[in-house]
Amino acid sequence: MFNQQAFNEFIIEQGIIGFYDSPITLKSGKQSTYYVNWRSATADVHAMERISQFVIDFALEKKLNPDVFVGVPEGASALGIVTQLAWAKSSPSYSKKSHHFAMVRAKPKEHGHPQDRHCIGSLEGKLVLLEDVTTTGMSLIATYNELKKIGCDIIACIGLTNRNDKDIHSEMAALGCMYFQMSSSKEIIESLIKSGSVPKALISKLNEELGLRG
Repeated sequence: MFNQQAFNEFIIEQGIIGFYDSPITLKSGKQSTYYVNWRSATADVHAMERISQFVIDFALEKKLNPDVFVGVPEGASALGIVTQLAWAKSSPSYSKKSHHFAMVRAKPKEHGHPQDRHCIGSLEGKLVLLEDVTTTGMSLIATYNELKKIGCDIIACIGLTNRNDKDIHSEMAALGCMYFQMSSSKEIIESLIKSGSVPKALISKLNEELGLRG
């Protein structure tokens, strides 16, 4: 089953969360002293294999049994493909044409079958939509809405790390879909502060930004 401690330790080992000397302005307009970046880890085959297994273990813990894992374009596209491969190969029914891939296009084609315009592969069956970092949730929600328009059956959305900048759980619930976070940047940063892994000059800023007790 999913091991939360092991996943959080993996995030720290991979340097997914880092810190800025001075706050930067995010796309949302919010000032932030830290970043969450899965790109380096998801570009490494060995690390991606571990991430995909974490995702599968997490999905099983939440009693999700999708036909297809698919990633939000373009940040989680590779994650969706690798996770789907691992998921298919772990199935007792794995055989020729037993499973299929799907990759959502960042920009729909103007012509062709409605589903082909939005996807490379097949979006048939129950889908779990994957996201790497959930900040405002805009990309996740936009992808979810586009896929629903073409009749996709999305049973849940999973984010590797939630920055907790917005209440994405409530926003997805209002759309009729569950959102699950595999990790919280707030919880991991809190543990990094306790372990002495955060520059002292940034601690007060992080405490204020994240609402932590100093």
